[in-house]
Amino acid sequence: MSMFSITSGVVSVDAAFLKHPVQLTLVDVDGVAGQCFRCVGSNTSLHRLLVTQQYAKHHGSAAVALRKTDILKTLKQLKDDEWTKALEAMDYNPEIRRYTPPGMRTKVCRFPATVDIVAPQVLHVEGMTMTVELTKPQSGVVMLLTPEVLEYLRSVVSAQLDSGGCPAIAHVRTSMGVADCVDTNVENLYWSYNKKKHRAVFFPLDEDGKKKPRTECITGCREIAMTFVKSGVRPPRRRNTVVVGVGDDDTPAEPSEADIEDEASSSGNVERSSASIEAREDGGSQSDVV
Repeated sequence: MSMFSITSGVVSVDAAFLKHPVQLTLVDVDGVAGQCFRCVGSNTSLHRLLVTQQYAKHHGSAAVALRKTDILKTLKQLKDDEWTKALEAMDYNPEIRRYTPPGMRTKVCRFPATVDIVAPQVLHVEGMTMTVELTKPQSGVVMLLTPEVLEYLRSVVSAQLDSGGCPAIAHVRTSMGVADCVDTNVENLYWSYNKKKHRAVFFPLDEDGKKKPRTECITGCREIAMTFVKSGVRPPRRRNTVVVGVGDDDTPAEPSEADIEDEASSSGNVERSSASIEAREDGGSQSDVV
């Protein structure tokens, strides 16, 4: 008998170990009749579903415990590999980071909506086949929701935590000298070691003076970043400016772990999600395909 049961409508995932059912937000995927969900570490519903209470207490929270595992990163890499395979037969140069050959956009739009990936065997947990949305590497994993998928993920997370967790990925600063580290000396202004650009964070206030969800501006120009920190004014959308981190439904995308780590190292804050704006100084968009 399955550990999980999934009800339709407002999707509620229930299990014997849960005091209350957990609601999962669904994601619509073209051509998929079943229910899909976003399988990423920032999905707080997954924290309750995948991490047992004993691990949550030991590590301080379920979110921290989940970051000690790497199964979600592995699944994303498998999804990204399928995207790369779909481009191999085409005249595509990944260094350009845009689909420039004639007809490339049309071919990409004809990719299948979903693809099957084989989740690996982890310790004593057997692997299984999962159906995921075929999207570009910048996107997270959207997966077909089944009780078997949830049971596999929960078993792998528990097995990896039982074994002491996965080794953490060393931050780029660990190989730097003190003189090479960047300190902006400005509140809410950070330096991204991976993007090698400034990240400006602005907290707008509502009519009652309370902070609203933050917005970000990632740019190579310090003056633009400073202006955004103080006023939240975005640079004008020119040909060399591209909006990133916002989906088709205008909802914020989950930040990558590298971005979170960069900001946490400067501000002490670990997890925040927001939309972001990247003002590219070198011209050209990061991707032409949504």
